[in-house]
Amino acid sequence: MPEFLQADWCDLDWTNWISFNSSTSDFRQIETGPGLYRVRPRGGKFLTYIGQTHRDLRERTRALAINTIKHEMPWNGPHRGAPCLWAWSNAENWEYEISATSSTLDEREIQGLEAMLFWKYRTEAKKSATCNHGKFHEDYFRPKNRKTGIKGGKFLDGEKNPKGGVCWPVAKMKGNPIDDDWMELEWSQQFRFKDGVNIQNRPAVYKIWTEGELTLDYIGQTTVSKSRLKAHSKKSWIENNTLFSICYLPDEIQDYQLREIEDDLIGAYYSKNNEIPKYQFAGKQ
Repeated sequence: MPEFLQADWCDLDWTNWISFNSSTSDFRQIETGPGLYRVRPRGGKFLTYIGQTHRDLRERTRALAINTIKHEMPWNGPHRGAPCLWAWSNAENWEYEISATSSTLDEREIQGLEAMLFWKYRTEAKKSATCNHGKFHEDYFRPKNRKTGIKGGKFLDGEKNPKGGVCWPVAKMKGNPIDDDWMELEWSQQFRFKDGVNIQNRPAVYKIWTEGELTLDYIGQTTVSKSRLKAHSKKSWIENNTLFSICYLPDEIQDYQLREIEDDLIGAYYSKNNEIPKYQFAGKQ
């Protein structure tokens, strides 16, 4: 059995698998505090979704199940995973089951643990979970939120959703975060924000840290490097000794592929350091 299906995956205590069609009482084995969850087709040997919540895990997983098994594709909220799971179920006649684990981590750290699960899964399975990172079924389009009235569904004219393309190869653990070959990527030289260097406005992932430190302050991705790093330079935590490095990526890279790489980097960082970069998931600081 793959490690990502085992009851102690990543040294966490996962519940038994619960069918999406189960009664409310079956979901009571899931705790009501923060936690993480994984979804697979019934009896499947791969995952279709990995998620987390810092609120009520039982409520979150039950809501995902209820929305996914609706007759029509659900709205984009309250759960963004439901439309994609619905599309795959509609296309492949999948029935889902879910397994969960509770956590005492705070809101930011639990997102780091989720990223680690993304990376661990991609490393073992050699692909992403079907509905994570913004991916979607190629024959379906995502709905908007209910207030827009714009529903999702299946393309009728043979159009393909670019978010249903191939997964980006998983980044492999190598070196330390400030190294120029960290995670087997080709990082640029180190720059100081205060120097106002000329950055190409291209897709990229980037890392930010404080001079003399071996840990990172932030990991990010963008389709417009110059604009994104200019915005970062105005953050309250950027100092004269704050450094950054960029790994440029092909212009044709898809948004979901950028997110796959970013999640690989955050997940691998969390796996090695047991913490997230200092300002990761910190909102508008």
